[in-house]
Amino acid sequence: MFPRKAFGRLKEEDYSRNETWGIMTREEGLRITNEMHRMTTPSERNLPYNDIARWDIGQIKEDVLHDDLNYTALQQDISLSLLDYIATFEGSDEYNTIKHFFMPPGIFDGVVNIFVQ
Repeated sequence: MFPRKAFGRLKEEDYSRNETWGIMTREEGLRITNEMHRMTTPSERNLPYNDIARWDIGQIKEDVLHDDLNYTALQQDISLSLLDYIATFEGSDEYNTIKHFFMPPGIFDGVVNIFVQ
């Protein structure tokens, strides 16, 4: 695990107790890991958008919004579409304004979540 020796006082404080190494995880770190695991490439996502357009609200909520994999896929598709839309302004006067508006992750994610809902 460590190429030469453990850093700090890990060996005397942690390893010496039971001769095993442990890692500390937090709930946020595990959630990020789970979300990263769900991420796919566009070719791996297979949402039936033509069918979804004809579904009623109840079916959309059940089959898309309440399904972790489908919700994540939909959010990824909309995020990529928004990035593609922003890129269409490149070279224009509005580009920097739009780019700076969406630069904070909370703004970008918030807009994407509004589109998804």
